[in-house]
Amino acid sequence: MTSPESTSRIKIIVIGDSSVGKTALLKRFLLGGDAQIENMTPTPGPAYKHKTTTIRGKKLELSLWDTGGMERFQAVTRSHYRDVHGALLVYDASAPNPMSSLRGWYEELEAHGNLATTAITVIGE
Repeated sequence: MTSPESTSRIKIIVIGDSSVGKTALLKRFLLGGDAQIENMTPTPGPAYKHKTTTIRGKKLELSLWDTGGMERFQAVTRSHYRDVHGALLVYDASAPNPMSSLRGWYEELEAHGNLATTAITVIGE
């Protein structure tokens, strides 16, 4: 049995515009890469998911925060940037100018998070 001292708790926030695939990405991670994700609707506000996994013999408790991406919830999601270990910046790879939106989300993370302690991954869906 693993002792509590050997468990790492990691907070990850998933940010990006509405309908770029943040929730589908999380569902594929939580259910397995082959999971069929159909009929997705926009996440109405911040949603929390939890997953415990083991990597290289180390138990990890992942707190996954799906921000919803809707502008009206940005004030709510700003509090979720605190104590974040990782950020997934998700964008629509088929959009005409995806970098414009991505830049805005990066600036939001920069303003409300701590870039020195946050690993950032950019994902095109």
